[in-house]
Amino acid sequence: MRVKDQWLDPNFGLRVALNSIPQDKLIEIRAEQVFAKWHIANERAPRASFIDEFGVEFDRDLVASLEGIPSQALLGDHIRGGTSLRVDRPFSQLQAVLDKATTLFASTEYKKRWPEVANVSPVKDLTLIAKLEAQLGAEFASGQAQKRLVLFTPARRRDEESQLAQSYVFGR
Repeated sequence: MRVKDQWLDPNFGLRVALNSIPQDKLIEIRAEQVFAKWHIANERAPRASFIDEFGVEFDRDLVASLEGIPSQALLGDHIRGGTSLRVDRPFSQLQAVLDKATTLFASTEYKKRWPEVANVSPVKDLTLIAKLEAQLGAEFASGQAQKRLVLFTPARRRDEESQLAQSYVFGR
């Protein structure tokens, strides 16, 4: 079954996980390096660990999903979040878990606990897009773009789209 894109929030599970996993209770992280050659890295710890024990570099890697031990007992022993959310709970607790997940998704508390994660988000406002495109054009025209910009392909590819380039790099 396919869910329409407008019904999907690609960061739902990740935000819930970020808001529920303490910094020292991380078990697995999936990151995508978007600069230079694109690659995906999964790292899993044998026990709950701090994020700095994983090989993620936040100036080049985007966190796609996290797994860890949540601080809320309602969410169970493990929680995994990316686009989707995975918890192991009895069906009778489904409503309470969904209510808690909705509250956690709406919260921005994760920004205090995980300031290095989830700092990139898509721009959907057409007015802002037009302003950014005008600024980008001006940067290229002035010759400053090559010193200051890094461009990369989208994080997600639709089946009907064809993308030949893996990345575009100016500067670093």
